[in-house]
Amino acid sequence: MKKSIALAIAILLFSVPVFAQEKKSADEYKTLLGSGTDLERIEALEFFAQEKDKSQIPAIIEVLRETDSPKVAQKAAITLGRIGEKGGSTIALKDKIRNDENPAVNYACILAIFNIHKKDEDVDPVAKEALSFANQFRSKDVFIADILKKLDAKFSITATES
Repeated sequence: MKKSIALAIAILLFSVPVFAQEKKSADEYKTLLGSGTDLERIEALEFFAQEKDKSQIPAIIEVLRETDSPKVAQKAAITLGRIGEKGGSTIALKDKIRNDENPAVNYACILAIFNIHKKDEDVDPVAKEALSFANQFRSKDVFIADILKKLDAKFSITATES
């Protein structure tokens, strides 16, 4: 009995480092954001979303613009939405909606725009342009059509794009 308890404790002590994940620093995440694998970039994006680190917005926008991975693009859009900063974020999300036909990426961008503006009475002109474009050219997807209908009720986005 004592041997089995000692053995169980020894196994537990030696297995903990295998299961424990090292916590990375913000600088390490910054590096991964720029040059990591897709999974590492997603991990870094999750970190910056949780931290709501506005200083990383330009790097996150760069990831959104440059990635070929839909999963990374989705996570970058979600991160911008969680940080919630207007301006460059909204422009990047609009550009992604215009240039990427992947419904999941478009949906993430639309939700990010909503998250950035959810406390506003009206969306800024760039966001309205992005949502109007999505309504005109991306609404064939049932999920995108549904969210756009809800956003139209709140923000009146159905006006045609100028």
